[in-house]
Amino acid sequence: MTALLATLAAAAATGLVVAAATVRLASARVARRYESALAVARHEAEHDGLTGALTCTAFARELTSRIAAVDGRRPLALLAIDVDGFGHVNKLRGHAVGDELLAQLARTVARVIRHEDVVGRLGGPAARRTLAATFAT
Repeated sequence: MTALLATLAAAAATGLVVAAATVRLASARVARRYESALAVARHEAEHDGLTGALTCTAFARELTSRIAAVDGRRPLALLAIDVDGFGHVNKLRGHAVGDELLAQLARTVARVIRHEDVVGRLGGPAARRTLAATFAT
């Protein structure tokens, strides 16, 4: 009887170890999924859905950080792009064409700037048409 109890106890202990390992693996998978979902949500919150550029808030935060990091030896440049006649494009061709114009402009600017530079879409009355980029040289 003692041998049977010892065998049952050993089997139960083995089962508990396996169960604990399974729970740890499941917890790790849940944590990875959570981190992945959080990264996606953060990206969507910080990037304009139309242009892919930083949102006004994210761009302001990035610009503030870069201004604070200026050490007097490396200049910081800010380029603002305002599309003249953008309202006429929307009126004559429709908002879908205007949206595509902005998206193409943002892609073009992003393609020609350096990797460490950023593009943002600014807010305000001209929010639908103004992009800006920071450049540290």
